[in-house]
Amino acid sequence: MRDPTASADCSHVCYADESHHTEGQYRSLSLISFARGKESALRKELEGILLGHNFKEMKWLKVTNGKREKIARQMLCFAIEKAYTAELRADVLIWDTEDQRHSVPERDDIENLHRMYYHLLRNVLGKRWPDEASWLFVPDENTSIRWSSVEYFLRIASVDTEFTEEGLFSDNSPAFVLRRLFAIDQVMPRRSHSEAFIQLADLFAGIGVYSHETYDEYERWALNNPEHPILFPSLVDKASAWGKADAHRCTLLRDFNGMCKKRKLDVSLKTNRGLRTMHPKYPVNFWMYEPRHELDKAPTKQRT
Repeated sequence: MRDPTASADCSHVCYADESHHTEGQYRSLSLISFARGKESALRKELEGILLGHNFKEMKWLKVTNGKREKIARQMLCFAIEKAYTAELRADVLIWDTEDQRHSVPERDDIENLHRMYYHLLRNVLGKRWPDEASWLFVPDENTSIRWSSVEYFLRIASVDTEFTEEGLFSDNSPAFVLRRLFAIDQVMPRRSHSEAFIQLADLFAGIGVYSHETYDEYERWALNNPEHPILFPSLVDKASAWGKADAHRCTLLRDFNGMCKKRKLDVSLKTNRGLRTMHPKYPVNFWMYEPRHELDKAPTKQRT
């Protein structure tokens, strides 16, 4: 498959997707990022997993049977191995809508999603990659965010004191704001069914949310299902009375945690009752958003 972003003149690229951004207690955003020089080889290998199974689109919600569990496992294993060799990063920002920041009347989930994108982009693009990097940003096209307009970047930036200094927005053009805040030179939304890296971002976003929202059930499942070799995922059908889709997802979560442990990526599952990375410097980073101060509240819907 031809790389649709090949003509973009940037040194780095990041692919993004979200999970449960308007429903459920836990929500997440995921960013897969790497240098453009690595993209051709990475794309060939990732797309090869899908082509090898004659499968076009893999997303977290499609992990419902043994075949799809196997595809998702191979894709996640691919990401872990490439992160281990410093060829890419996988960052997941998760937030709890029942915490002090989000338990507010008339919460505006779309505006909150904008702000979470700001925090994720700022921390990954601004802190985990070279300062001189220039970015192509490829988010999932099927989202509530209007990627054709970047006005929300201006609104997001205004809530952070670091970006309210006089004169910062002397040029308020979208291109200037993107470059100034995130070194993003181009935004190129893509549909997930035609972009394997967005599918990979979806898997990370999905498994991050799932690990927190179902941890109690996962723990009970794990006690009743002693670990078995991942070469035989079909055994899960006989091992659990829980729903088949959840049994496959639990097996995948357990194996994913094991793969991270094997590569010493500092990812914890049990300690925080959900996936979390102890230090964000690690290239597989599950980050639970915590309010920065007592006035850090989720945005609310504006009455007209």
